[in-house]
Order: sequence, then structure tokens, then C-alpha cells
Amino acid sequence: MAPAPQRIALFGATGGTGSATVRAFMNREDFRDSIELRLMVRSKAKLSRMFPDLAMFENIYVQEGQITDKETIRDFLRNADTIICALGENSNIPGVNVLQDLSHSIVDGLNDLKRSCTGEWEKPRLILLSSATWNSRLASDDPAIVLWLLKTAFYHPYLDLRLATSRFEASSELISLLLVQPKALVNDQPSGMIISTERTSLAVSYADLGEGFVELAMEDSYRDLKAVGVSSKGGDNFLKYGPGMLSQVVKGMIVGLYSNVEKMGIIDEGEIHANQNPTNENLGGWELDNYEWALRGGYVKIFHVGIMNMFFSDQRRHGESSRNSAPARSYDRRQRDELRETAKETLSVLPSLLKELETHDLARHSVKYSSESLTRLHPGLCPSYRHPAIIRVVNSDTLNAAIELCHKAQSHVNGPKGQPPLIVNFANRHSPGGGWLNGAMAQEEALCYRSSLALSLSKKHYPLERDEALYSPYALIMRNDIPSGHEISLLPARDLPVASAVTVAALRNPPVRLFTNQPCKDIQRRSSSEVFEKRVFASDRDRDITKVKMRLCLRMAAKHQHDMLVLGALGCGVYANPPEDVAHCWLEVLREDEFSGNWWQEVWFVVFDPKNEGNFETFYQVLDGKEV
Repeated sequence: MAPAPQRIALFGATGGTGSATVRAFMNREDFRDSIELRLMVRSKAKLSRMFPDLAMFENIYVQEGQITDKETIRDFLRNADTIICALGENSNIPGVNVLQDLSHSIVDGLNDLKRSCTGEWEKPRLILLSSATWNSRLASDDPAIVLWLLKTAFYHPYLDLRLATSRFEASSELISLLLVQPKALVNDQPSGMIISTERTSLAVSYADLGEGFVELAMEDSYRDLKAVGVSSKGGDNFLKYGPGMLSQVVKGMIVGLYSNVEKMGIIDEGEIHANQNPTNENLGGWELDNYEWALRGGYVKIFHVGIMNMFFSDQRRHGESSRNSAPARSYDRRQRDELRETAKETLSVLPSLLKELETHDLARHSVKYSSESLTRLHPGLCPSYRHPAIIRVVNSDTLNAAIELCHKAQSHVNGPKGQPPLIVNFANRHSPGGGWLNGAMAQEEALCYRSSLALSLSKKHYPLERDEALYSPYALIMRNDIPSGHEISLLPARDLPVASAVTVAALRNPPVRLFTNQPCKDIQRRSSSEVFEKRVFASDRDRDITKVKMRLCLRMAAKHQHDMLVLGALGCGVYANPPEDVAHCWLEVLREDEFSGNWWQEVWFVVFDPKNEGNFETFYQVLDGKEV
């Protein structure tokens, strides 16, 4: 009896990579007998024009539809052994979300199929077209400036890709994911395909890439791999491929710069700083200065607008950037001057303390992670504590909570194996430490005034992309909080508490909408208690980005064996993220399969709100007492 044919579902059959993959399947000698190929396209007519011989193959099934049609995609994927995603956008178009939409539809469809499955769920392989730019091993030969240019010139499609990848990675109970990560894709004759986990050529032809997809889909030897590069044997000819690639990069830089500057992160709080010699009292001593962006060996001066300062500076001047630490008092010039002196004092005191403790190098160390470089946790690394952690939501200061956990760890029966509590620093994505040297006061600045954290925030790591964060293993807490006088601690250096930190930047002012819950359809019977309103993210994309950030924080904590976490209200201050939705995002991520098995001993959410006027009550209602 002949074995059942491989059932392969392919998205993107009319694109360059997808069409080359279809042709490579057709050219296999065993294609008619061993493969059932399903193609999902927007237009059957276009597919037929590209493949006039399509009707000759009885084992090819074509489904016309949209990638947002979840029911159609669910039926398209039913019983599929392998799913190939060869979709993507080559141009740097702001707001592109092709892969995000597809990832939502695939995950939702597979979830439906798994729920209706009567036997054991057999996970299909999902082979996703990705990019070597985000694989440190495959891109190890590329100069940093080249990687920066590529990431900027293709910022929007890369963001779409990485968010979709994160969604697939978070669905490992449904699929087995393999990333195919070539460098530049070119229209050229095939020269022979090479699959490698170590390197990839400068360019790969669509024909060779299609052959690579077919081999990866059909050969079991690749089944356990997570990421591979695909090369053309003749793909390292820079004189042949370089000019065309350069023109694409320049075009992408121009489009990204002029069509959507803010989404590329060029305009952000990193460009807003305190003027050391203020001359305009009406502007509070703040100015938006010339922003010079290194581009193609020169600088592009974006703008110089003094009058805009008050719009950007008011909220920062009043210390409203986060509800995770004590908000500043009325932020007058005297207080700013005092905090500038505090910053100078912190920097002058730290060297002697760190020298005495022999931790100078450790205090300056940090590592940059992304959702691409720090992938799904291996279950074998889980400490598997006897009981799940119970979330506590506390009305406190971030470092005070960390100090309390340090004291608790000293008497903890199953203490954290020598690792200090891990705090989350809600950061400025452009400027290390935010405005702490200029007397600003928000959560990040408060951490820097009181600890050695700022020493680890190296400029080389900035700006932070939307799915990137920093891990600082050592932050010495050497100053008391503001209510206690904000003085240098009198404790001996050896007795000073220590925390580790994750530095992550929230989305800035994401669109939100008002969600109204009305469970009862009979208006006459509805009571006011049955109706409630809350602000939520207006787009699934922004919600997914926020969860990517949270997931990365937890992966970093687990990778470095931290089991005592001090989390908070990510972006719920001046960045105007919706508090209740953010709290639910945290709970959803903490309860994902990846983090099951009791990774944590303590999970605290610090939401400082002494008068119960802000976000504390919201986070308390959603999170306090929950098991994770």
C-alpha cells in the first residue's frame, strides 16, 4: 500500500518566492504521487496566468480568499502536514501587516481544529520566510552599519515579520516552526541551492530559494531545526547584485524617513532634552534641538522647532511618565537643579562603592536581546517549584519592592539560587536613563538616581527597537527614596541591596478605543451594574507588540534564573497605554504555555498610587491573587 501523500498548504503562490516554490514542487519526479499541494491565493485568474499547466495536476488544489478570512483558512489548513508561508512585503510601507493578519488567521484556525480534534493533536510544521538580518549567526559577517541600514530601510516589513514570528513562537502547542532566513532575494537564473545553519550568501535567486523550501518541506532531516539560511552557489557576487540591493536600501530609507518619521522612531523623547542654560522661561527651559541622523556617510538635519517644546515637555516636567514610582512634586526649577546635583552625587559615589565590592565591571555590563535572538524557553530549564506564584499588586516604589524581596529572599526556604530580584525599567527608547542627568523625574530616572543602573545603559544599545530590551545583571541600590530624604544609604557597601533589571520601552501613545460591555439584550431589564466601559488598544497589532515586550521580559528573567519579579504598569502613564488592557496582557502572557510549570516564586506588580487615584486599583482588580 502506497504511503499517504504529504499534505502541504502554501500561502503566497503568486509572489516571487511562492511561485518559485510551486514550480519546484511541480518539477519533482514524485510530485503527482507523493504530494497534495494546496494553494491559497487572492486571485485564481492570476495564478492560472502564471501557471498555464496548472490544470494538468490533479493533486493541486486552489483556494481563493483573503488571509483575514479565518473560516476559509481553517478549512484550508485542515489535516495539513506542512504549512509554507512565502508571503511578505518588499517595500518599506508604513503600517504593513500582511504577516500579522496571516499569523492571526493561522493560529485561530489551528486552535479551532485542535479543539475539534478527537484524538491526539499532530502539530503541522510551519515553514516561514524570514530574514538573515535578524539572525546573529547568519549575519555575523555583516558590518554593523550594514545591518543598521537594512533594518532601517526595511523597518516596516521587518516589524510585520517579527511580530508574526513572535505570535507563531507563542503557539508552539499548535505548530513546529522553522524560519527560512536568506539575505537579499533576486531575480536570477538558478545556480544551485545550499541550506546551512552557519552562513548564507549575499543574495539568493527566487528559483534557488524555491528549491530550498521544497527540500525543507520534504526531508525529515530538517525537522528539528529552528532556523536555516538558504543560499545560491553564485550568490556572493557583490558586483552583480550590490547595485540593485543598494538602490532598494536607499529607496527604503527615503520612504521610511519622509512618509512616516514617527513610526520609525526618529522623533521621540530621545530628541527632547533639558537645556542646561535656559533662556526662555515660557518654555520651561526645554527645547527640541536639531536632530541629526547619520545616513549614507552624512547627516540629514530633520528639523529645529523651538515652539513645539511645551507640547512635549509639560508631561515630562511633571514626572508623569510612569505610575510605577512616586510622581514628582510640582516640578519647578529648584527641584530640577536639586535632582541634577543628585545625579552628579550618584555618579561620584558609585566608583568607590563598586571598587570596594569589586563589581565595577559587572555594574557596567548589559546584554541586548530581541524576540529573534531570545526564542521560546526550553521546558527543561524550568525550576518547577512546588507551587505556582501568586501575584501581588503593591502600592509601592519599584526599588523599595525589590529591597523587600531581597530581605524576603534571605529567609526564603527555597531562595532564588543567588539571583537578586529582577525589576523592569520602563525606558526611553532613545536616551539611556531618560533625562536623569538633567533633573527629570519618572520611573526610569528614579531608578538611576538611587542605583548604579545608568552605568549599564550603554549608548551602543540604543535606540531600542520595538521588540528589543536590555538585561542588566547588577544594579547596586545605594540611595534612599524621596520620602526618606533621598540621601546616600549609611549601610556598609557589603550590606547594600542589589537588583537586576530589564530595560524595555512601552509603545508611545498607541490609538485606543472605548469598549462598552452590555451583556443583557433587554434594555428595560438592564441595570447600571451590568454595563461597564474600559479603554483598550484600538488595534490587535499594538496589543501584540505590547505582549511581545512582556514575553521578552519574562524570557530574559527565566534565562538568567530570576524567580522573583518586580513588574509594573507598562506604558500606562504619559505614554497613554490603556491600563486594564495592559494588565490583561500581562496575565495572558504569564499564563502562556511557555511559562507554565512554575517558573517563579514571587511576582509583584508595583503601581505607585498613594491616593488610589490612578492605575493601582485597575491592576489590583485584574491581577492580585492570580496564580501564574
